[in-house]
Amino acid sequence: MEQSLGKKLTYYELFIRNHTKRSDGLFINEKAKAVNDDLIQLREEMSQPEEGSSEPQPVDDNEVFVQNGGGVKKSRLYGIGSEISTYCSIASFSGTSPATGHSHELEDKLQLMQEENNLLRDQFKDLQDQHQKIQEKNEKMQEEMRKQMQEMQRQMQEQMKSQLAAFFRGDNDL
Repeated sequence: MEQSLGKKLTYYELFIRNHTKRSDGLFINEKAKAVNDDLIQLREEMSQPEEGSSEPQPVDDNEVFVQNGGGVKKSRLYGIGSEISTYCSIASFSGTSPATGHSHELEDKLQLMQEENNLLRDQFKDLQDQHQKIQEKNEKMQEEMRKQMQEMQRQMQEQMKSQLAAFFRGDNDL
């Protein structure tokens, strides 16, 4: 991903790319929107100037995301998934122990999201199978219709030949 953009994305940027719809930029679900809102608020709080200073404090977006963006579980960071390994080791961040209260709550949420993802993946597979069956049935029906049309054409041609032959023989029983 970083090659296509020419720079290494922050975790927050990856989160936004992974959790918003490309068509309209809206979040894919309420959890993603809530995590985003929390991160924005926390970043604003952390960047407030210190007492007696007018300069905003520098904020490490990756650190903010790791500390508060959804928690770490099984070497995965909510919103980043397996892409974390291309950026750094999660253990390199201090205070990211999954045993903390906030992290535990987020781990539970992540587990629910993973279960929901697995369920959606299964449903998608079922839909693909149904689509394949419908497509096969459609192809069989089209083939059957083609055969029926050919048979009807053949019968019509025979009927027309017999009527023309009768007409030319002078039969008026048509």
